[in-house]
Amino acid sequence: MRYDWCFSKNVSNFLKIAFKLFLISCFLIHSGCVIFHQKKGHFTTNQDISLHYIEKGEGQPVILIHGILANSDLNWRFPGIMNRLSKNFYVISFDLRGHGKSDKPHGKEMYGIHLVNDVCRIMEHLNINKAHIVGYSLGGFIALKFATCYPEKVYSVTIAGAGWEKSTQENLDRLENIYTAMRNNNDCTPLFELVGMRKRGLERITIAIGNWYFRKTNDLGVIADLLESTPELEVKEEELKNCNIPILLIGGTADPMCKTIPELNDVLPNSQVVWINKGTHLTTLFKKEFAKSIENFLINNKQP
Repeated sequence: MRYDWCFSKNVSNFLKIAFKLFLISCFLIHSGCVIFHQKKGHFTTNQDISLHYIEKGEGQPVILIHGILANSDLNWRFPGIMNRLSKNFYVISFDLRGHGKSDKPHGKEMYGIHLVNDVCRIMEHLNINKAHIVGYSLGGFIALKFATCYPEKVYSVTIAGAGWEKSTQENLDRLENIYTAMRNNNDCTPLFELVGMRKRGLERITIAIGNWYFRKTNDLGVIADLLESTPELEVKEEELKNCNIPILLIGGTADPMCKTIPELNDVLPNSQVVWINKGTHLTTLFKKEFAKSIENFLINNKQP
């Protein structure tokens, strides 16, 4: 009986790892949209930085902000989220500076708060006065900072795959370990470990594939500069308490990046939480409940 249980557990673990490998394989198969022929869009240049964006649909504007090491295609178009939201909204998805087809300047001074101000620049370029802001992972931190810096430009904010990141010494040390590994060794492993992956068993293969892929699709020296600048995105408690914008917090129950969502929800005066059962930092994007929750929240917060 115990043998059967152990066998069943091993099969279950194998299937989870196989699914991760499958998703990464899908990214690689679809990497034509990243490496060779990412979906064509438009460019806007501000302060000598050219930003690539794509747009779809009609209605109130929704701006999608992707996560670290990704781009607008991988984060929003490939999982079908952009297509779904564009049925009711005018959706804009852009590549953050340092990513995709946007410019990739070196130096941490080129990132930080500039990541937030770029959202403003996209809006100004498209003559958008106010929009719904949706961010995933790093994009979630940018979206939260944007809400506190530019509340007059926001209908609603969705923060997914992220919580409330504070500049504690422990967090700063962990961050330094991540960007140092990227800068010195071209190694994303500490970042993978941060989002719940472990360098053991079959997950070693997942990490090896991930490292190969992200070296091919990113300048890791640039990503290291960006990561070193991210303490500038920290939002203080008083700022959160004064933020009355409707905010949706979405997290996967198996995503360590979301562990501070309850704390963030307690401080924000006008927020709600949706948990994606068994969602990891990678798989949450592909869950039907994820896109549906964002869509419902946006529809409920449409402004006349």
